[in-house]
Amino acid sequence: CRFFAMKSYQWTGMESISTTKGKLMRFLEQATPFSWESYEWHMLESPKRLASIIFIVCMIATAEVNAFFLKYVLWIPPSNPLNVIRLIFWFL
Repeated sequence: CRFFAMKSYQWTGMESISTTKGKLMRFLEQATPFSWESYEWHMLESPKRLASIIFIVCMIATAEVNAFFLKYVLWIPPSNPLNVIRLIFWFL
């Protein structure tokens, strides 16, 4: 397990743990990742970086809203070829 940096688990049943706190701790240990990595965006490092992050977030939000706009407001059904072409365009 050390080679792959995996966490080793005790594969015994929950009924073998007698306390509620022990069962809760076991659940929390198995529901969390092996390690926590933090990523610092440094969003406010410079005005250019802030503008680029805001631009990326706005483009992703526009792409998401675009799908709902086409399907709801324009009454285009999901099986329409226009939706397929639009999805292919966004995935390229």
